[in-house]
Amino acid sequence: MESHVVTALIFFAVGVLATLVVQQCLFLSRPIKDKASERVPSPPAVLPREQPERLDLKGRIGSRPKSHIDRNGSLAITLPLAVMNKDNSTTWHTILVFGEQAEELHEQLYTGVAVRVTGHQHERQVRTKGGEIKTVQEVHATTVELL
Repeated sequence: MESHVVTALIFFAVGVLATLVVQQCLFLSRPIKDKASERVPSPPAVLPREQPERLDLKGRIGSRPKSHIDRNGSLAITLPLAVMNKDNSTTWHTILVFGEQAEELHEQLYTGVAVRVTGHQHERQVRTKGGEIKTVQEVHATTVELL
């Protein structure tokens, strides 16, 4: 008789546990409102796309380039480029190299290498750890030539 009581208690506990798991799953599947995402208005879909500005830059790689796989599954390289201005000041650009060109160049690019980059200026907004919105300017390279 005691084994029947223990079995009944086990079935009761399993039933309660299953109910709690189902409730938790339903709670987690609800869409969560992210207050931070509400602050960034998305641009209207009817605006025409502006043609990005084309740049021709000549400079040196400032630090070790970073490689990663992009959304399309191809190699992408991000590198900082230091460009010397006529007044001897330095302007820093973030360069992105994609696809076959990134695969060809990824072992040849390192700190101090002189390159000529032709590409288009792009801007995007990113959210900082503090929740602020920051505009980042990048050059999407169409050609990268080692000098």
